Amino acid sequence: MPIPLGILASSVSLPPVTGGVVTSSGGFTYHTFTATDSLIVNAPTTIEYIIIAGGGGGGANPGTSHRAGGGGAGGLLNGTATASVGTYTVTIGGGGGPNTLGSNSLIATIGTATGGGFGGSGNNTVGIAAGNGGSGGGAGFGGNFANTIGARGNGTSGQGFAGGNNAAAVTGGGGGAGEAGSTDANGEGGDGRQFSAWASATTTGVSNFYAGGGGGGQGDVTSRSPAGDGGGGAGGWVSSPDSADALSGTVNTGGGGGGGARSGTIPSSSGSGGSGLVIVRYAS
Repeated sequence: MPIPLGILASSVSLPPVTGGVVTSSGGFTYHTFTATDSLIVNAPTTIEYIIIAGGGGGGANPGTSHRAGGGGAGGLLNGTATASVGTYTVTIGGGGGPNTLGSNSLIATIGTATGGGFGGSGNNTVGIAAGNGGSGGGAGFGGNFANTIGARGNGTSGQGFAGGNNAAAVTGGGGGAGEAGSTDANGEGGDGRQFSAWASATTTGVSNFYAGGGGGGQGDVTSRSPAGDGGGGAGGWVSSPDSADALSGTVNTGGGGGGGARSGTIPSSSGSGGSGLVIVRYAS
């Protein structure tokens, strides 16, 4: 005989959590958010999360002679929380343009990741210190500003690292979620953090890393300062009469933008930071 509709309806239960793009792997269910949305908790659930803010832009300056530092990665928060029944707003921060901080990402009432700092820059008469953020921007180089103390940006404890200092005429790389800028080489962005299972299950990140710093801009060379692992943009370069623009951070990684450079009338544009990302998982 047919099953009464009331009995059928009462036997259907909602999943413990809804929202975002849902995937399952290795005994976990993942909810991935690449744009602002809602996380809906239908039953009290212990969740683990990664919250990544937007990366900072590379440094930029209209002066006639400068080399700009790389943008810092967006802050990365990884933790565990017991989510009560309710609706939680998930906000995805945008990447910052040149000389602009990245925007925060958050899961309301659970955690907020701080946007990345922009890269520093300068010319022969004035300098712009790098911005502080989730990870700090790298120090720029330019004439009298070359060795100003405090020119690099600081990171936020538990989220990312400081940008790199300049070294002679080489700018600093932006800080990453896993290490400071210029740790591996002058001008190189700091590496992000590796979450292999999360990246594989959600098809996100760059080579299983997130939140890498941008490379610094350079002059009198014909190669880029590399970005840090995790979606940062490589730096630009100028070597008269040629130049190459910096690269932007990869979207939804929180990577910092690469720093540009300028020599006289020859410019190398700076890159923007990559937008942020939020992933929530729980045992299936």
